[in-house]
Order: sequence, then C-alpha cells, then structure tokens
Amino acid sequence: MLKPILDQSKLIEAGDMSSDVISKVQDIKYLDNVGVQLKWSGNPVGRFDVQVSANHQQDIYGNVIKPGDWVSITLSPTINANGAPDVAYIDISEISSLYLRVKYTRTSGTGALDCIAIAKMI
Repeated sequence: MLKPILDQSKLIEAGDMSSDVISKVQDIKYLDNVGVQLKWSGNPVGRFDVQVSANHQQDIYGNVIKPGDWVSITLSPTINANGAPDVAYIDISEISSLYLRVKYTRTSGTGALDCIAIAKMI
C-alpha cells in the first residue's frame, strides 16, 4: 500500500525579504511528518515561524473557501535570518493540523527567500 507524501512543494519562490513574507498555504490533512526547508540570500535579519490552522478551508486547487485563524507553533530552536546567506531545515513530527504556512517577520535588511515543504505519512 502506498502512503501519501508531499514531494517538494514550493511555498515561497524568491520572496522579497525587504518586508514580511507569508507563504502559500499547504494542505497537510493526511500527512503526519512535515519538513520545511528555507534558503535565503542577501543580508536579511528577521524571524521565521511555521503557522498552522484547524479552521482554514480551501479546495483542491488552493482557492480559499473560508479563511482560517493562524497560530505559530513552537520551534526549538527558533529559526532566524541573521544576514549572511543560509539554509535552515525545520522537522515537524506527528503534526495534527490541517493546513500549514511559513511566515518571515522582517527586522531589517533585504534578501530573497525560497521555501519548500515535504511530508509523509508514518
């Protein structure tokens, strides 16, 4: 039996880090473990959050049926952009949320952000 997976879904492509950036929403209904990879260039300074929603609704094409409420999950350690180009990976095990997105909150600097998500069922 094949298990559901999410194979390299682009959440952000060349996001402008001269302001806050919010990714597209990713449906993770039938997936237990989610990985998020962030890669940035330039000299941005800011914080990354992974946000989840239980009441957001969208169709299979990504059209929003009902905008939901978004809550940042606790990341340990926290993920920050501190200037130099870098890559970060966030591994989220056994997540119960229906939808996920990534938010970058800018403090200073500029840069470009790419973000992909992958996921699988246990």
